[in-house]
Amino acid sequence: MKKIILLLILCCYSCKENKYEYDIESAVDTTVVATEEFIEDSVVAPEIIPEVEKELTYEEALQTTSISDLENFITNNPNHKDIEKLKSRLIDLEVDEIYYDKSTGKMPASDKVSESNSSTSEVSIKNDTSCELIVRYSGVESKMIAIPANQSRSLSIQSGSYRITASACGYNYAGSESLSGDYTSSYYIETRYR
Repeated sequence: MKKIILLLILCCYSCKENKYEYDIESAVDTTVVATEEFIEDSVVAPEIIPEVEKELTYEEALQTTSISDLENFITNNPNHKDIEKLKSRLIDLEVDEIYYDKSTGKMPASDKVSESNSSTSEVSIKNDTSCELIVRYSGVESKMIAIPANQSRSLSIQSGSYRITASACGYNYAGSESLSGDYTSSYYIETRYR
């Protein structure tokens, strides 16, 4: 700004001194040069605008393979008419992630307590760990059950084939079973030193 004011003062002074020799083109050219210099000297860093995450549509949420995108949609739309379908999809994605992770341990099958031709199976699960246990079933239907440390819970689920994962104390385990009856499981973490 100082350069432009100084230039204008010089131009005005120059015009008074040489009334008859005043050249409009050179005055304009000088002003343009001064303006360009001012712009170069006063370049301000562009404002950094944070990226805004685009909200997924229901159809996009149903098709996504991103657990975090689906969790965000469920959190932001808790009263959506098809929220249960989305929660089932989330369980399926979590099971996929755990099931195909190379660091996931092998989970033993549940003990069958009684035979049944019923369309519903009953699974009793005891958590013998010192952490919360989360067991996920992905198959005929998708269900998840969280069991506090040293407690038991039961789950009714449609009979059929399932991929099952269990997570506790930072460890993941996976297996598959065909359920048709009543089952019991007890989960614990055994540490072995080699």
